[in-house]
Amino acid sequence: MNSWIPKNIIVKLTVGMVVLSVLLYLTSLFFVTRQTKKVENLYVDMKSKSFESEKIQAIKSTLGSYNSNLQILRDFFVKKGDEVKFIEEIERVAKDADVKFEISAINVKSGDEQSLNDDIDVRMEIEGPWNDVIKTIDNLERLPFGVLVDNLNINTVGGEGYWSGSISFRVFKEK
Repeated sequence: MNSWIPKNIIVKLTVGMVVLSVLLYLTSLFFVTRQTKKVENLYVDMKSKSFESEKIQAIKSTLGSYNSNLQILRDFFVKKGDEVKFIEEIERVAKDADVKFEISAINVKSGDEQSLNDDIDVRMEIEGPWNDVIKTIDNLERLPFGVLVDNLNINTVGGEGYWSGSISFRVFKEK
């Protein structure tokens, strides 16, 4: 009748195997969890580096377009030391239009310390046929600098179609 009760050694061996299996399972679970965390961290790092590189590329492309716009804005001002070039441009425009001209006044007005530019006020006496005078004024406004015509005073002189007068304009200069 006692044949169905396991022997003491078999029970001990079975319990030992169960405990060893549970320990092996828990150790494996701990190892797998730790490795999974490492993989997740590496994935997050990779994603964040990828996102950063995409963001850097976007910023670089945006800066490229801003740099070209900034250069256009810088070209709007007469640069320090380019005052002679600016006056030569005025003279070239007037000579190209075949009018008599004389620059009668150039006045540099310094703005306040916080402003980014100074104003150059120019007064020019001009004389010639109507079309040439208007062409000169138009070409002055189209100079690569920021030109603002303040005052225009022209009157007919002598013969028909011949005009004489003055033009005052302002140009912006870098400080």
